[in-house]
Amino acid sequence: LFLRRGGLFLVLVEFQAPGDFTSVGHFIVLSSIDDAGMLTVHDPNSSLRSAQKWSVDRILGQTTACWAFTA
Repeated sequence: LFLRRGGLFLVLVEFQAPGDFTSVGHFIVLSSIDDAGMLTVHDPNSSLRSAQKWSVDRILGQTTACWAFTA
């Protein structure tokens, strides 16, 4: 619900096989979730990764820390 209400998550992802975002540590932003439960990711290092949808499980499996922000 938080993402559907316009909230954002700043997420620290770290390398874990099969790490999708980094080999050392990296921040991404989660900005929305669709009706199928797929997340919109904003990855400052990759327009390709930002253009695709990601499952919650896939992101959480690589998350070290997460901060919530509201507009």
